[in-house]
Amino acid sequence: MNKKNFIQLVIAFGFSIPSFFFSLYEGSHLILDSFDWVHTTKFTHFINANPNLPSDISNVDFFIYAVKFRPFFPIVFLITFLYGLFLLLLILQKKYEFVNKISMLLGLILMIVSVFLFSTLTIGTTLFSSISLLYSLCFLLSPLITKKSLKDV
Repeated sequence: MNKKNFIQLVIAFGFSIPSFFFSLYEGSHLILDSFDWVHTTKFTHFINANPNLPSDISNVDFFIYAVKFRPFFPIVFLITFLYGLFLLLLILQKKYEFVNKISMLLGLILMIVSVFLFSTLTIGTTLFSSISLLYSLCFLLSPLITKKSLKDV
């Protein structure tokens, strides 16, 4: 790994970690909106049958609420985290062949997530799912592109 790639990884993950925590903070406004608990706390309902207290709400539901109604930090997290992950996989593809399969699996998972997020049409979920769909195509196509470019070299 050269210095340029290392700096890009540090910057990408350096921005993704605080933006994830900012997303959880902004999603914690779900506690004040108890009427939206039924529609937004899907993962909490898997864990607890009937969440009555704000402490019952899971962090995943806080993140989903932030994606729906306060999408800035979740989108920054998504872009920076997936860029760092994509760069890391590109670096590892040169050394290990199995990374291509991991990249394609992540692409499929992102595509499935983006399709399911289109079911709730808010500005945040539309942007989040569109970016997820673009990155899923990058993850799916990167093994094909890198194989072709490595054969040409």
